[in-house]
Amino acid sequence: GGSAGEWSVKDALAHNAWYRREEAELFGETGVEASPLWEVPQDLRDEMLFEQNRAQSLYQTLAEFRQAFDKLIAAVERLTGDDLNTPDRFPGTSVDRPP
Repeated sequence: GGSAGEWSVKDALAHNAWYRREEAELFGETGVEASPLWEVPQDLRDEMLFEQNRAQSLYQTLAEFRQAFDKLIAAVERLTGDDLNTPDRFPGTSVDRPP
């Protein structure tokens, strides 16, 4: 499991919910520490997320996805043009990896 070809829609939603939550925390500057999973290579991180969410119900996954998406939209709506155009404005961003 874990590669996109083997994932169900539920798996893809759970995967995207995790990334949207992380982005919402980053852009919202909530002070919440970034997940240690960011230190894990992407393929392994994605596999770990897949396994972590495997037993989760579709209902729970949809609820978490909606909540993560809503948080991300709220965080992005508070950003300024400078926030979006300053390459190193947020932790983990740089000229090579803009927000």
